[in-house]
Amino acid sequence: MPRTDTVIIGAGHAGLALSRCLTDRGVDHVVLERGCVGERWRTARWDSFQMLTPNWLSRLPDWRYPGTDSDGFMTAPEFVQYLSGYARSFDAPVETGTLVTRVQRAAAGFAVDTDRGLWRARNVVVATGYHSEAKVPGLAARLAHDLTQIPSSRYRSPASVPAGAVLVVGASASGVQIAHELAAAGRPVLLAVGCHTRLPRRYRGHDILWWLDRTGRLDRTIDQMPDAGAALAEPASNWSAPPTRAASTSVCWRRAAYGSPAACAISAAPWPTSPTIWPTRAVPRSDDSTRSSARSTATRQACRARWRSRRRTRRRRSPCRRHRREWTFGRPGYRRWSGRPGTSRAIRG
Repeated sequence: MPRTDTVIIGAGHAGLALSRCLTDRGVDHVVLERGCVGERWRTARWDSFQMLTPNWLSRLPDWRYPGTDSDGFMTAPEFVQYLSGYARSFDAPVETGTLVTRVQRAAAGFAVDTDRGLWRARNVVVATGYHSEAKVPGLAARLAHDLTQIPSSRYRSPASVPAGAVLVVGASASGVQIAHELAAAGRPVLLAVGCHTRLPRRYRGHDILWWLDRTGRLDRTIDQMPDAGAALAEPASNWSAPPTRAASTSVCWRRAAYGSPAACAISAAPWPTSPTIWPTRAVPRSDDSTRSSARSTATRQACRARWRSRRRTRRRRSPCRRHRREWTFGRPGYRRWSGRPGTSRAIRG
């Protein structure tokens, strides 16, 4: 029965970074990985996957991006090479092909059961990431049985999706990239958008992450936040696609507003707490509360256009100058009010 001071589960960027720190301090440890280094980046990404962080931001302890395109964006195979080179740089003690099945407390620490034997350790660090399981809304179970539903981890390319329109649930990094690729392939796409903190991709000649890095916002820990609960509940920050994709991303969003009923649904919602707004035509008729909150972009644009056209004639006079009528047009649901000259008031209709 092998023993060690610390067992790290997962040989991704987090597990390898911790392994490097323990190596520098002379702490005996082992990294258990079910597949190869960066396994999820090898098997759970689509073919055209592209990272949203520029290459210069790929920084691990004592390791930086070794290439020349510092402002570019790595693909999944390139990031796997980046992690593999990092593991080789300090001879990380990675046990590949070792699946952890159970971790339980023991007399002097923990017992870690694997498919290749039992490990004993004083400390156990789980570095498997927070996207290991797909988050599928409960509403998906009430959709038609002939509707193909796949998580983003199983999506590979437009050719791997059945013919017809596609509903992409979740508009974070994965959802926007997948929706763009499907729309560029000529598929009608519906994009269901939840709550995100939208940021511009570039500002004053620099990538938005350059500003976040220079201002120190990327270095803050949860202990430095004034309200830890509010910080954890804040919607995920999101920005537009990399410059190579930004030119046609707007086409994807227009298609999302005018798409046809979906024949396939792709779940790309990584946050368990993120609310998901389903398009109206994809919601069962029995769920009135969800249907009323799922107002499409096209409907909102039509309401704004009607509101602007009405504002051009805010005051109208009757043939008799002694009587005037004034209209106050605001949000949908407000009606006109007739009263004394020179006054105006909005009354909820």
